[in-house]
Amino acid sequence: MQENSLTVVKVGGGAGIDPSGVCTDVAAWATRGRPVVLIHGASHRANILTEARGLEPRFLTSPSGHSSRYTDSQAREIFVQAAQEANKEIVALLRGLGTVAVGLTGDRVPLRAVRKQALRAVVDGRTVVVRDDYSGKITGIDKGSLRSILAAGQVPVIPPLARSTSDGLLNVDGDRAAASVAAALGAESLLIF
Repeated sequence: MQENSLTVVKVGGGAGIDPSGVCTDVAAWATRGRPVVLIHGASHRANILTEARGLEPRFLTSPSGHSSRYTDSQAREIFVQAAQEANKEIVALLRGLGTVAVGLTGDRVPLRAVRKQALRAVVDGRTVVVRDDYSGKITGIDKGSLRSILAAGQVPVIPPLARSTSDGLLNVDGDRAAASVAAALGAESLLIF
């Protein structure tokens, strides 16, 4: 693998986003020998699973206006399931296109994070502190495992999850995850769809 030719691609998981086009491009690059890492979202799938349980998806808005999924313990369980399902779907799409793709879920998640202990959010016009959220701040990347997969000519497929030694799997922002992976591996390019 020529590390400087690495491309990191992030495809969102929102409603109306079809990953098949991005997967077609990723498969074409991989077939030509270009190393690619694919990170994906899972938000729409998480919303569907949440609603199937009779719950409403909840979101937090920071004082600066950034919106993120509120991930209490119940929402975390649902989000992990959604992320793993999305990962399997994308791996299957890539394999169907002749690409050897490796889904990195569960214990194989290469992102490391610490849980955000307190989040500031605006609720009913007031700034409050939220302490029961299971979202994380990325602190590291398992570069060795990603480099090994890439060196074998395979495409790592990473969900928007990171592992915390004390809190298990955490919800992380997919765009930040992609940027962190790109920086850690010295990628030539980062594409966000």
